[in-house]
Amino acid sequence: MKSARIVKISFTVFGTLIIAQNLSFEICAVVGVLVFIGGVVINIALRKRKSAIPLILFSSALALGLMCVHYNLEVNDVKALNDSTHNVEARVIDEPEYTDEKVVYKMKAEILSDTDLSDFKFMVVSYADLGFSEFDKITAEMTFYDTGTENDYGENIYIRAYVSSESQPIIEQGNGGLYRYAIATRKAVRNTVSRYLNGDEGALVSSMLIGDRSGLSDSAYSAVRDSGISHITVVSGLHLSILSWVIITVFRRLFRSRRMAAFVTLPFIFGLMALVGFTPSAIRAGITCMICFCGNAFFKRAYPMNTLALAVLFQCILNPFSVCSISFLLTVFSTLGIILFEPKLRKRVIKLSICRFKWVRRLLLLSLVTISAQITTMPICIVRFGYVNPLAVVTNMLVSTFVTVAVCLAAFGVLLCLTGVFSYIGGFILLGAAFNARLVLTVAKVMSKIGFSQVYINERRMMILCALFTTAVAFYFLIKPRSRIKTVLLSAVLIMEIITILPSFILPTPITLTVYGTESGTAVLISDGGRNVLVGSADTSYLAKMIAEDIKNDGIDKLDLVVIPPKCDKFSKGATTLLRHIDTDRIMYNDERIDTMTLDGTERIGYANCDVELTDSLSLSVTNYGMILTVAKTQIIIPTEYVNLPKADIIIAPSEFIATTCDAKYVIMTGKKNETADKCAFLTMGGIDATVVSKGKNARITVTRSDYYIESENLY
Repeated sequence: MKSARIVKISFTVFGTLIIAQNLSFEICAVVGVLVFIGGVVINIALRKRKSAIPLILFSSALALGLMCVHYNLEVNDVKALNDSTHNVEARVIDEPEYTDEKVVYKMKAEILSDTDLSDFKFMVVSYADLGFSEFDKITAEMTFYDTGTENDYGENIYIRAYVSSESQPIIEQGNGGLYRYAIATRKAVRNTVSRYLNGDEGALVSSMLIGDRSGLSDSAYSAVRDSGISHITVVSGLHLSILSWVIITVFRRLFRSRRMAAFVTLPFIFGLMALVGFTPSAIRAGITCMICFCGNAFFKRAYPMNTLALAVLFQCILNPFSVCSISFLLTVFSTLGIILFEPKLRKRVIKLSICRFKWVRRLLLLSLVTISAQITTMPICIVRFGYVNPLAVVTNMLVSTFVTVAVCLAAFGVLLCLTGVFSYIGGFILLGAAFNARLVLTVAKVMSKIGFSQVYINERRMMILCALFTTAVAFYFLIKPRSRIKTVLLSAVLIMEIITILPSFILPTPITLTVYGTESGTAVLISDGGRNVLVGSADTSYLAKMIAEDIKNDGIDKLDLVVIPPKCDKFSKGATTLLRHIDTDRIMYNDERIDTMTLDGTERIGYANCDVELTDSLSLSVTNYGMILTVAKTQIIIPTEYVNLPKADIIIAPSEFIATTCDAKYVIMTGKKNETADKCAFLTMGGIDATVVSKGKNARITVTRSDYYIESENLY
């Protein structure tokens, strides 16, 4: 019963916090009070009869209370800084993160002019290297802005800023305290790996050791992601369990004592968490490992479900917004699936007649961990990413041994190289790690090229079917008559799945806009409730054909509507090529050359200036200078010439059509990355978040009723 109580409290808090992310602060406060009152009333009504309902209600009230307190004390005042400019004294708290387009600095504010607010984290994003290093004290004029996304909430970062163009930052070197040793170790590991290993193999080894995947090429990371093994590039339970197992095995040999080995291993686990920057997934995995080793130290068995529940509860109490981190959600749900399903599946697999062959039995048992994890993470992948990886089980089976060997060899090789005395031996060991990393990348590239390696699920019907399938599997494997504890565990699984999927059905379906990278054209695919509309065109036949192939790769064989931009002389060749390579029901255009095309069964709509309501939440206005999309409350302008544009939330256009003084919150420019970098820097200094999508690189915008989220990466 104690085990069931811990599980119920932890996962009720966890699930309630997931739901609360979709509610306003005021609603959370009111619902929390009502739930608490309901728990008191039901507890009085039940008297001494046993029931889980009051405990669940009190746990939900606790979660909502934590959310309200944290929001009021940590979040509300920070988000109120939006659109304000202050003289800021802040300290860089971690290494700058470099990408191909921008540099990200994580800072902690110490003094803000005209306000008493201090000691909060924020992020400075710049398209130019500002010269800041970790632990530097920076004094500069900064303007704060709210991106509207919650990707950074798991790290207690609720707002971003940029350094004003007129400001000359004053930089003073500082001391980072004990954390500077973690940073120094991380740099030493990265430099050691890069010194002995080159290319994607070295980058993959670094990502498996310290979670730094910035060195991976776009093609390598796309292959890893598309094959369903991107979790190996993020330090989480897999990596910490491997390294902690190696450490405790060594100490058991040295001390001949399980208790002493467990105690000595604890600080090493904390050090590994610091080494990767205390990411939410690493914290969850680290707390879980530390609880397990504490149990071993006191000669008590650490039950996996209790351990996971305590780790989740502890992290939710520290930061209720941890549930905003997709890596944290995936690591929790995958661990939950392994705990719940793997033992049951193992018992059934061993009974199969085919398992009398030793190698068959090993392969099947090896696949059970991945299958178990996929059962519980599938709903999250569908809701958050819109796709699942059917071949991930096979891919993980193929690479699991290589990953384990690579992590062990890399850790041991780096350790020897850092000692200096055995650096030659360490170099040879690192070559062994690189060989295994190469095998992992080879498997990933082969599996990612298979046509059904990713199945995109954009319809709610498929989401419901996947959820029902997962629920049926849970009932089949977990429920037994007169088994109360397993009923509780099943309830936890069902609650987690319901609260993960339910918001996508209660709230309006988000509208997805995919911006395709071209040289100097603009093409945006709008997906809204099964309706697909392409606005714009490429500027060359080659890019138009590539866009058509990308659309088909998304599982879209036919478009409902294609809108060709006005004054499309420079886009005509691309537009005609595009219409030849993809089917559509209707086209809107004002170019005479399209009249000569043979498009059987396609309705043609010529226009000058017009307003069209595409769906209930999507309207299009065609003007002389371009097109204006109104998506829910978000206004998006797609200009086709250089003009003074009206105010908008997002502007999408070739860089030549965008002024450095445009009035927008976010700008997505198409063009060659090198040629548009300077304009990105100007826009950033002017308070506009900007990004470039070039050939082969796309951006995705998800628009909800009140907000929008932008992701820019190599989506294909």
